[in-house]
Amino acid sequence: MKSAENGNVKAMRNAGICYEDNGEFFTAEEWYNKAKKSGYKDIQKDIDRIEKKIKEAQEARKKNDFQDFLNTQIKRTGFSIGLVDFRYCRNAEFFPDNGFFIGAWPCMAYWGPFPNFFIGASLEWLSLIPKSSSFVGFLGPNYTISDFVNLYVLGGYGYGVMWETDNAQIIRAGIGADFVGWSGFTFTAEYSLDFYFDLGFIDRFFVGLGYTFSR
Repeated sequence: MKSAENGNVKAMRNAGICYEDNGEFFTAEEWYNKAKKSGYKDIQKDIDRIEKKIKEAQEARKKNDFQDFLNTQIKRTGFSIGLVDFRYCRNAEFFPDNGFFIGAWPCMAYWGPFPNFFIGASLEWLSLIPKSSSFVGFLGPNYTISDFVNLYVLGGYGYGVMWETDNAQIIRAGIGADFVGWSGFTFTAEYSLDFYFDLGFIDRFFVGLGYTFSR
């Protein structure tokens, strides 16, 4: 260090290498640049290497900071799979009176990157033959009452094919609750109202089982 401070360019490079090996990349970069300014001709490869390490370290820090943020903020992450029986829904008279078309098996997933707020989607097959189906993406607030109960309100937009109609746009609004039991297994109950642009309103009651990763 005394030699480097007294202007010896080889010592400046050696100081940079020591700091680099110790993970102190910015200090290493300073010594490499000092060596360059002092006339060290072969130092550019060291400067390029340390700049690459600094960039990689900064990108890794951003990822870690974001992950730390998610780990502290996530309130509700999970999924539910269940049943909607449209025989008991109002305004669903366009469904054929046929045993194949009485229910739906939705898969509902949700993710909450911010406190008391979540985004999600549901995919539904409205028959055993996937001829009628719908997809709705949604978002909304949720509130965890306790370790075992979570309430939520959602609003969403999507599209679907209802029986023999063309693709229909869908607007959904609903309320629901998750009851979290042993090891994160969840019972979900939800009431929602779907408005199909071509067909009108249908109310639906969804019940399902799922898993909550965090809440």
